[in-house]
Amino acid sequence: MTEIFTKENALRIINSIEGKKIDIRKTIEKSQTANSFGLMHTYCVPLDFDDKTRQTFPEIMGMEFMDYDDYVDEAYYERVEKHLEEGNGIYITLAYVCEGSPKKGDSIYEFKEEGYNYDVEEDDYISYFGIYSANESVFLKHHSVGELFCSDTCNYGINIKKVNGEYVYRWGNHGGAACMTPPSFDEFHDLGNFDDFHDVSNPVNQLVLTVMKNCIVFE
Repeated sequence: MTEIFTKENALRIINSIEGKKIDIRKTIEKSQTANSFGLMHTYCVPLDFDDKTRQTFPEIMGMEFMDYDDYVDEAYYERVEKHLEEGNGIYITLAYVCEGSPKKGDSIYEFKEEGYNYDVEEDDYISYFGIYSANESVFLKHHSVGELFCSDTCNYGINIKKVNGEYVYRWGNHGGAACMTPPSFDEFHDLGNFDDFHDVSNPVNQLVLTVMKNCIVFE
């Protein structure tokens, strides 16, 4: 089994979809089965040239906010495709991360820093991040030795754009915008910085990518 908590594995997952074609509709439909996360139409949102979300697809289609709580139909998917053909991007939510408390039988992955004796140190305490997706839910067990950089509630997924007739895919986080600013997409990067919220050296992102790859449906 490939070691999950390595930068190399994270980069392998990111690069694994190059040259493949994602079935956008089926991937959106699959993500929506995790309907406890929120409204169905928000699992796929439009992005503009600056990777910002200023409207949802129902709003682009002229619907008032109060009218589309769970609005997803054939016209919705046609508008998603048209948005891509117009040269814009879309973002599909694939996983949510927040502090959690696993129950008996839950899948738990433990992260331990190298060079730290967990059997001896007495200041150690245990915390968990829950990583939830339509495909599976897992927990990341970690210790107080070093801070794992992750917001209390994070939305992770994939950014899709059509460039010169070819699909371009980017993995990352959606949100974190300042007050009165549209939510934005932030791509994962490789700077070798454990403490960076969007770096693939961050073990939270390494496990998130492992979960998200199983949510993608290919043609």
